[in-house]
Amino acid sequence: MKKREWNGSFTVEASIYIPVLLFFYLFVMRVGMELYTETRETAVQIETKEKVEVLKLFYQKEGVEDLLEHGN
Repeated sequence: MKKREWNGSFTVEASIYIPVLLFFYLFVMRVGMELYTETRETAVQIETKEKVEVLKLFYQKEGVEDLLEHGN
């Protein structure tokens, strides 16, 4: 029976592929976390902006009602 001469090639290939795959996995995770953070910050900004605009409309309405009541 002939002995195989390429047994060590799997170890060499794995020592190259594993770090590359690990780096790719970590890169994808990092991008995902950045996108998640950006989306949360945008949602908070939208929510805050809507609250402020609602308050402005409320006070404008109150001001108009006061003018109408005191103007007559």
